[in-house]
Amino acid sequence: MHSASVLSMPKTLHRCKAPRCGYSSTSTSHLKRHCRIHTGEKPFHCNEPGCDYASARAIALKTHQRKHTGEKPYECDEPGCDYASGHASALKAHQRKHTGDLFRCDEPGCDYASTQASNLKAHQRKHTGELFRCDEPGCDYTSGHASALKAHRRKHTGALFQCDEPGCDYASGHASNLKSHQRKHTGDLFRCDEPGCDYASTHAGNLKSHQRKHTGDLFRCDEPGCDYATTQASNLKAHHQRRWYHGAKKSTSGEIVEI
Repeated sequence: MHSASVLSMPKTLHRCKAPRCGYSSTSTSHLKRHCRIHTGEKPFHCNEPGCDYASARAIALKTHQRKHTGEKPYECDEPGCDYASGHASALKAHQRKHTGDLFRCDEPGCDYASTQASNLKAHQRKHTGELFRCDEPGCDYTSGHASALKAHRRKHTGALFQCDEPGCDYASGHASNLKSHQRKHTGDLFRCDEPGCDYASTHAGNLKSHQRKHTGDLFRCDEPGCDYATTQASNLKAHHQRRWYHGAKKSTSGEIVEI
């Protein structure tokens, strides 16, 4: 009886003291982690040279570090698909390509669709004009992504990720771009293993696209009479858009109609 009564005792709720915040938790560690949202504290820092990533959560840092190690434990189980990622959320988003359960733009005449809700939200800013704008005098840079604006601003501040190879003046607003660039110096490239092919790239994604030439697993246009095929899904999408615009005209009311 005593043990049962102990188990039934209500747990103490620990509440956030920030103004107008209703967060509460029975775990003091969860509350401490939550409070970092208000304080901006990011105690978990990446120790990769040249990387300034920091996070309020240890698990987020662990996930981030997979970018440096190349570890991709989350693999797609769709037959014939070799996609893998360091993020469980990225795998979930990727799988939407197979299911067709995409986030679609509802702007009339726009066929944009994405596997990620955040990308759709960023895209919609193009329609609403609610973009992230650079405040540097004379600069008209805008983006739907706050992170892209942050990287762009490094050009103005000079806080770029710079190559330390003697005689090389490469610099970028993105740490990942610098890492890819440095493969040129180290020779640690992604190489095609097809006999007789010497293709190599600093990007794993480029190698994957290239290999489609050998396997014949291309992205093909499904329009009757069109034999367009490409190694990149983005190229096929651009091809479809060109065909659509070439096969449309504006009516007197300004609406786009099929010819």
